[in-house]
Amino acid sequence: MPKYIIHYFPANGRAIISRALLTYVKADWENDVIKMEDWPKTKKSGLWEYEQLPVLEVEGKKYSQSHAINIYLGQTFNLIGKDKEEDYQINNLLMAFEDYTKPIWEAMYNPDPTKKEELKPKSEEKFKFYVTIFKKNIFN
Repeated sequence: MPKYIIHYFPANGRAIISRALLTYVKADWENDVIKMEDWPKTKKSGLWEYEQLPVLEVEGKKYSQSHAINIYLGQTFNLIGKDKEEDYQINNLLMAFEDYTKPIWEAMYNPDPTKKEELKPKSEEKFKFYVTIFKKNIFN
């Protein structure tokens, strides 16, 4: 089995699902942490397609875009639906990740402290809403 490397920042963010999948299947994988202070330089290094992280590296080949990575891992480890309806449910939850995390990131990384505090309740409300939806879709 090949070794997998997740290149990402010292946070869960967009790499959390990939890390969870690799852990779940007990894959041989490494967590390559890119320090935030190193990111401006490494971003422009040509190492990362789209100048973005996360990147999954498998036997020297690099894969980018978190959802594409997660679908790739799901297919690699046979963690996909048994039919198109189950595939839809899996992909629906995967794509919803963008919707619920966007307001969280807008609040967390807003440079204006006043705006940051203003956005916080909206992001918490959105997160609670999606947790409810995830529970309904996963456990029913």
